[in-house]
Amino acid sequence: KRLSFRSNRMGNRGAVALQDYFMNTKYLEELDLSKNQIGSRGAASTLHAFRDNPNCKLRMINFAHNEIWDPDDGSFFASNTTLQLINLEGNFIHDEGIEAIAKGMASNPKTGLNQLFLGWNGIGDEGCMELALMLETNQSLVTLGLGENDITSVGARALLASLASNSVLRDITGLYHNQIDRKFIVAAIKRLLQSHVEEVDGKDLTSAAQQESEVMFEASLSAMDTLAEPLGSNLPPPEELSEGSLDWAEKLYAPGNDGNVIPMAERNDPGVPLGNFDKKMEHGPDCNCDSCRAAIREKQRQEEEDEKEEQRR
Repeated sequence: KRLSFRSNRMGNRGAVALQDYFMNTKYLEELDLSKNQIGSRGAASTLHAFRDNPNCKLRMINFAHNEIWDPDDGSFFASNTTLQLINLEGNFIHDEGIEAIAKGMASNPKTGLNQLFLGWNGIGDEGCMELALMLETNQSLVTLGLGENDITSVGARALLASLASNSVLRDITGLYHNQIDRKFIVAAIKRLLQSHVEEVDGKDLTSAAQQESEVMFEASLSAMDTLAEPLGSNLPPPEELSEGSLDWAEKLYAPGNDGNVIPMAERNDPGVPLGNFDKKMEHGPDCNCDSCRAAIREKQRQEEEDEKEEQRR
């Protein structure tokens, strides 16, 4: 039921080679393809193989930390009814790829997807507005991860407006870690989502509990205001829950895991370089936008990891 190829450098060639298996399996429910340098071709072939599998039982798939620009033309998300969680964080999906995903989900009234993680993908306001349009009619999504993207107050307003007709969504993680300068919009979104939680769980928060929640919220905003670099690989742990902390593959496939999660500090897993980021920086070598600076820092981090790996060898 579970299959992990995590950190195996398989690339597109390896992903395409598995297509026949994915198209015919009757048992696979959880698949981890993270940290494999898989591009759009490999991701699309994987999703389309499951799309064409009449006996598909896939519930979870992890594509995190690859090199994916366009994971799907929308046909998988428009037809699949079994998938519950997909992790696409740490790729290069941007607005065009998000548009295909959102439109596919919006056209599928039987979708069962309830957790969608899209952090670290360069998503801007256009992609965010496509997600907002999808949320207006979607009745399955419970958690949406949007941390470390390029969403501004324009996209945040679209999300806020979509919640007027959506009472199912319960959390949007990572909103603080975007380019949203109107923090009252984030506050309004959080309060609306909290009302969804209270409505579903039947909670009756006392005024004291509400006041405590507001104090914690203001503290988290103040903490973020002090960050000189809002993006990068050395971020302090965010005050709110982010999609990075919800890596279910770390829990399921940790080496030697017998039911207990092995702390990251005790694992001998240096990770896999994500590839050459130079070709992704289309703004030019002197560009100083957040996306390019984040790409430079990621490239430097990868070079350091490569050097350490070479020394170990």
